[in-house]
Amino acid sequence: MAFLTLLDYRSKISEHDLEALRALDAPVPVFGTEPEEADEPDQSIREQAEEEAMTEVASYLRGRFDMTAAYAATGQARNKHLVMIVVDVAIWNLSPQVAFAVVPEIRESRYKAAIAWLKLAESGKSNPELPRYEIDPEKPQARRLFRYGSNAPRVQSF
Repeated sequence: MAFLTLLDYRSKISEHDLEALRALDAPVPVFGTEPEEADEPDQSIREQAEEEAMTEVASYLRGRFDMTAAYAATGQARNKHLVMIVVDVAIWNLSPQVAFAVVPEIRESRYKAAIAWLKLAESGKSNPELPRYEIDPEKPQARRLFRYGSNAPRVQSF
């Protein structure tokens, strides 16, 4: 089951653009093959953009959070902020291919805000409620973050 649904887009785009997204749900045939000959099931353009968005978001958060578990959540168990971020990135990825091809300024600003938040979460300055990695009892130090440093050097001259 997919992490995002069409209802997740409803608060972010107009009904007209939502209908354009529904039109993108038809499977895209694999280049150079007949639809019956394709080995893998075809994905729609929207599903491809959602996968790309999920991969992009996971690339920022994978170091601190178990993104496989976060994306496995369904329904109300999903993190609302993560859904919002993935929707914003997916809409940004879809914008050249649908009716809202002339990208509104709000789309660009929401995408940049999403990336800025992902960088904050990556650095530990924002702590979303996402599942953390389980600590392996055989490797107790695996995936633990720690800080190190020292005071600034002092110069004493008389």
